[in-house]
Amino acid sequence: MIEKYPNNADIYEVISSKMPFGNSRDFFKKRGMMCVTNRRTEIALYCSRLFLGFEDYEEMRSHTESENNYKKICGIELETVTSLPDIATTLSAKRGDTLDEKTKLMIKDVTSHGDGTVNCVISYQNKKIGKLDLLRKEDRECTFKIEERGDKKLVLTHHEKNEDYSKIIEVLENVSEGLVDDEKILPHKITLEKFTIPQRIEFFDKLLLHNYSNWILEDVRSIKIRKGEELEDEEFSEIELRGINEALLRGDNLRTNEIVKKFERSGYYFSGIIIKLAHKHDPLKIFVETLFKSKPVLPEINIKKSVEVIDDIENTKILPIDEQEKYLKEFWEILYKIYSGFIEEIF
Repeated sequence: MIEKYPNNADIYEVISSKMPFGNSRDFFKKRGMMCVTNRRTEIALYCSRLFLGFEDYEEMRSHTESENNYKKICGIELETVTSLPDIATTLSAKRGDTLDEKTKLMIKDVTSHGDGTVNCVISYQNKKIGKLDLLRKEDRECTFKIEERGDKKLVLTHHEKNEDYSKIIEVLENVSEGLVDDEKILPHKITLEKFTIPQRIEFFDKLLLHNYSNWILEDVRSIKIRKGEELEDEEFSEIELRGINEALLRGDNLRTNEIVKKFERSGYYFSGIIIKLAHKHDPLKIFVETLFKSKPVLPEINIKKSVEVIDDIENTKILPIDEQEKYLKEFWEILYKIYSGFIEEIF
């Protein structure tokens, strides 16, 4: 939240160096101002002198190239035979109770929707290093949604921090304590640990060779690898990535690629990828990261960057939150479909 009115120099710096050209153009167009220029500095010079309101500056900040303005998604399967209405009842019964005294973990709200989904809002306190206090308490809220997938139930959340995910796990485990087995709603993590090292590579092979329907895979920007059960990730070099991209363009199975085979023999497997996708119908390209984290164990999809294509020139543009969430849901559905299909295939 903005605590004091920004000065002209600060506004100029935000528009000229922090706000993508496409976002700054659309921001002022929305307010009835057409900027006939392709230079951010000219937009910044004029618009930094304007008197705008609090909501305007809040929106301006949401368009800056900050990690906080790119959304992500992660999910958990639920091990339960309980129906969604009964899950909502179980969660509601604990609403307002302090589930963990140390972190003040609490269920704040539970809502059942007409489409059969259940939304739950939790709150907790998180300790972090502060500038003035050695440890400063941060009050956090997180919302997660429970949906049905055939005979399975899935928890999805647009978490901001790993702690949000960990607290969702803690809430589900806490509300299940003391319940009979048929009523428990225990989290069942989606993880690569269920697969052997060759199978983990095969899983990412399926992900990279998938037909993305509305998207074209343009490039593999990064591949993270992990050795055995070590927690730290490493990355392929630029030369190695070039070889991977060439193999994908040929439609080759990655496990037949000499670079991949070399790493597999050394006990390495893929733990994450960043791919560049071009939309088939809209002038949009996005950089999407799929990452299986180790601390905590969670699958995460991030939008790392988005660009608008005008006259074959790519300009960075922060997508509106609802668009980001729409695309993240689309990519999550792909990930989960491949994951659950692979589980059925090998077990």
